[in-house]
Amino acid sequence: QFNLIVGDLFKAKDDYGQYGDLTQDLITWLHSKTHVLALLHELQMSTLGKTLAIICAVLTQWLSHYLAYQ
Repeated sequence: QFNLIVGDLFKAKDDYGQYGDLTQDLITWLHSKTHVLALLHELQMSTLGKTLAIICAVLTQWLSHYLAYQ
């Protein structure tokens, strides 16, 4: 049931849906560029003192969408 709700949310073409698509593209790009991802982690460590995970939302798991866009 929740998967259907999340699916409807991401099919909506409002600002959230548009930025959701762009965010997914950015996450996919970052995962393919390990050097850039390593530089981002170094920057996070120097400024925040910790690294944040960059996760990709999975269509069949609604909680991953929530965590990816949190």
